[in-house]
Amino acid sequence: MEKYLILLKKTNSLTKKVKKKDLSIKKFKKMQAKDSYENENLLHGLSLQLKENISLKDYLAGQCKEYEIQVEISKMDLSKKNKENIFFQLTISQLQKQLSDQSNYIDHQKIEIFCLKNQIKELESDKNFNEPDVMKTQNLINKMHNRVEELVKENAAMVLKFEAYKLYSEEKMKKEKNISCMLARLNIDSGYKL
Repeated sequence: MEKYLILLKKTNSLTKKVKKKDLSIKKFKKMQAKDSYENENLLHGLSLQLKENISLKDYLAGQCKEYEIQVEISKMDLSKKNKENIFFQLTISQLQKQLSDQSNYIDHQKIEIFCLKNQIKELESDKNFNEPDVMKTQNLINKMHNRVEELVKENAAMVLKFEAYKLYSEEKMKKEKNISCMLARLNIDSGYKL
């Protein structure tokens, strides 16, 4: 009887330990599930941002191509000078908006990187943190950081292109103004209109 009681006591003790361990495992799995859910949301957000950036890049490329075609047409037909000047002004306005949009995308990406870095710190401070999840998040941060660097370069290139278009437009307008003045003088000197 005494042996039975000792055995029963040991059994009860083991049962309690098993239940405690089981609760710890369930808690840990719940934390993992939460981290996994957050990472899935993060991936979804990154995918949307990537699509937006690709769309923006394609849009800018299309705008530049259209502009280049219009410039070539204008060079061939001098009678389109007024239309060309209007087109220059519209192009400059569009480029200003595109530059603003591009800068906003870059700022948004930098905020995302800052948030992700904080998330990694939180995960690492947890004694039961899941190392693969941290590495996965770190890899996402590295990819986003590289994308931001690309966007910064694209933005700088867009600023240069914008300044070049603006300067070219101003020079064209000055030349046309000089030509108009010369034609006006010729009309007065010759006594008839050209």
